[in-house]
Amino acid sequence: MERSTRLFEQIGNLPTNRNQGLFSSLCESYDNLTAETKPCFLFCALYPKGHPIETKELIDYWMWEDLLGAGTLREMRSNGRKILNELKDANLLENASRVGKEEKVKMLNLIRDMVVAIAGEMFFVKPGNRHTQFPLAGASPEGVVRMSFMRNQLGALALPATDDFNMLSTLLLQENPFNLDHYSGFFDCMRNLKVLDLSRTNLSPLPNSLSNLTNLHALLLRNCPHLKHLPFLSNLNQLNVLDLSHAQLDQWHVGMHMLTNLRRLDLTQGKLDIFPTSCVRNYRQLEELLMIGDINSRGCVWGSNKLRNWNGACVEWLPDFRHLAVLELVFLNASIFKSYMQACPKTVDQYVYLATRFKFCIGGFHSASVDSNLYKNNIIVIGDGSIELPHETLVLNLMKYRDDVTSLKMAGCLQDLTVLDVFEFDRLTYLLTLDMLHSLGNLRKIRVRRCKNMVGIIQPPQEAKVAVISHSSLVELVLFDLKCLESVCDGQARGNGGMLFNSITLVSLRDVPLDSRKCLYLLRCLHLPGKTAPDKVVGVARRFFCLSDSVRGLPCPADRGIRGLLDDLPED
Repeated sequence: MERSTRLFEQIGNLPTNRNQGLFSSLCESYDNLTAETKPCFLFCALYPKGHPIETKELIDYWMWEDLLGAGTLREMRSNGRKILNELKDANLLENASRVGKEEKVKMLNLIRDMVVAIAGEMFFVKPGNRHTQFPLAGASPEGVVRMSFMRNQLGALALPATDDFNMLSTLLLQENPFNLDHYSGFFDCMRNLKVLDLSRTNLSPLPNSLSNLTNLHALLLRNCPHLKHLPFLSNLNQLNVLDLSHAQLDQWHVGMHMLTNLRRLDLTQGKLDIFPTSCVRNYRQLEELLMIGDINSRGCVWGSNKLRNWNGACVEWLPDFRHLAVLELVFLNASIFKSYMQACPKTVDQYVYLATRFKFCIGGFHSASVDSNLYKNNIIVIGDGSIELPHETLVLNLMKYRDDVTSLKMAGCLQDLTVLDVFEFDRLTYLLTLDMLHSLGNLRKIRVRRCKNMVGIIQPPQEAKVAVISHSSLVELVLFDLKCLESVCDGQARGNGGMLFNSITLVSLRDVPLDSRKCLYLLRCLHLPGKTAPDKVVGVARRFFCLSDSVRGLPCPADRGIRGLLDDLPED
């Protein structure tokens, strides 16, 4: 109680007994945390008041600061997740609203005040306060271990005095408009620095003194649009992560290939269009390699040493990175991707295990390839109608194929696929054969768009009569701009049954020019759960069926559900 009273008085502006009692309870919760969890919790004070904290970024900070022990990056992140859950269970952190697929947490203002008071003079915390000077006039940062000036208006940065920052381990300066053009010695007195975040700043050249940060573990330079030059980096022999995503570097700078302890390299949406062979020799500890680009940034395309006159990166090098767990690349075409699959080591079940998390763009660049909201284990294929899927592929996007093809040709590990999205396959007649559908047992979403010759989604076998085709996992079926679509399952004309979707929650038709009779046939093929009959669909009040105005002759049934739609359709 004595310590909590002292901290309470430090914070001030909390005069009520109720607040003091609450504060004492929070201090007790902090005291009950494990020794491993306490420094991780204090780290949260480096964020501005009320600021939602992205959990992935927070855990990565803990990792680069050696707060999560030893192991692979995946193992350390798993340990970080346990610590995060401990803090939630202690009510010291709570979930914030999720944006896209980014999980975030937040800290109540009173709790943050407590953390700042506990950290004391070891932390110098001034984030999100519109400060324009660094360091602040009259401030004495000597002995500070962690410093945060993120989300300010820092313009001019004064050079710190000698040894002012000799204990500094973390420096967070992201989201400020400053540059360091005239501060070549800025980092001279920060030789113990481990984590340096200069993301989303106006940096152009980095000071040469950066080369002296021999203890640096993480150098984060995300979204620095003016950054085109790096100093000599070979002295940074403790560097584990180099993040140059969305930077404008167009060449590998001297010393980049000598970072022998690098475990994560992020060049997402960058302009580096080569991958030097010297990096293959020296990046043997690499666990995460992210080099995927888009149609604007371009970047590195991986080919094969079997191609004549190919001087770029080769997929045959990738197995040399024996610790790779995360891989995001652009492949020249489907043939090169097949070479990658053949070059990768395999398990006894013949599953590729080079990377357990991946994002691949095959056949060139596409704007969706760098979408941060995309699922993990996502593959985009441009201009090819067949693909062999690696183990644990969750999302497959097929687009822009012009050749004749009756139905898709997929091989490999189909059982893990959850989303299938097909776009602009001009001469595709059917999406899937019945056998292929049965192989996709975990498929949850089907989206088909702008396939102008498609007449049906499922093509049953010709020789057999099928009563009802059942699929228990599909929850969403989206059909858009299919000019020739006649049925979801091509069974009506031959007297076969339709499709039974046990879990469907959304069926959406947009720009599908069906007249009322064809729409009735389509609905009969969708044997939705409930009291289902071949020509009536009932008991689906909680389901959603969306039709656009371009479904000719049909009223919009958004308010009345499928029963109302069927009531408006003519009988046979």
